[in-house]
Amino acid sequence: MPRKYFHIYLFCMIFCLALFFACDGGKVIRSEDPEETSLGILAGTVMNANQPSKPVSPAFVIEAKNWLSVTDDSGAFQADSLNTGNLWITFSAINYRDTTMEVLIEEGKTTRLTVLLTPDTEKSRLYGEVQDMTLFEEAIQNEPEIANWDDKEMFDGVTGATLQKKWLHYDIPTIFIYLEDSLVTGCDAFAQFWCELQCGTYPLTSVCEGYRSVTEIVTVKPDQKNYSNFFMDRE
Repeated sequence: MPRKYFHIYLFCMIFCLALFFACDGGKVIRSEDPEETSLGILAGTVMNANQPSKPVSPAFVIEAKNWLSVTDDSGAFQADSLNTGNLWITFSAINYRDTTMEVLIEEGKTTRLTVLLTPDTEKSRLYGEVQDMTLFEEAIQNEPEIANWDDKEMFDGVTGATLQKKWLHYDIPTIFIYLEDSLVTGCDAFAQFWCELQCGTYPLTSVCEGYRSVTEIVTVKPDQKNYSNFFMDRE
């Protein structure tokens, strides 16, 4: 190599080595501070649309599959530490029709709402069963397709993981389904339940001695059979 080009070659080699050590598997490593999640608050009251001075209690405040809050006796609620941005919030209560609205949550601010729920008493049927999470995880190891079953397929099919004596080989305490503090129904010996419930969206909780309680957001739609199953971890 001609001597006059040697310093150019040396510079290129140093540059390439620096670039190599700044990369990992072809990906440039950037030193960045972890992003902080911006948070805000949603608060307000839920009232009867036909009697605006009458509070609705309990009314449930739900975002997707998250139960955010419940109203007190005055119809007031508050949900803290919400991610900022536009969220779709559902307000529901027994004997009322769901109201869903898009709400803007701003960083460090409290968004306040007055929500009016329209009385409605239409009911529909809800079906479901309760699975032992340990047995369920074993079941999908043997039959992976079970993991893709929807709620109806889970109820109609056989997973071999329901909370019943046949699979667990001992007597199972009664399994109860609650809406907040109100008992909705209990399960039979096959860990299945069905009930008539006001159409709407609710946080239902499955409770059984020896297991951790689990809450699922359930939507009961009119004029059809609705299904929702619970997966419980052992204590």
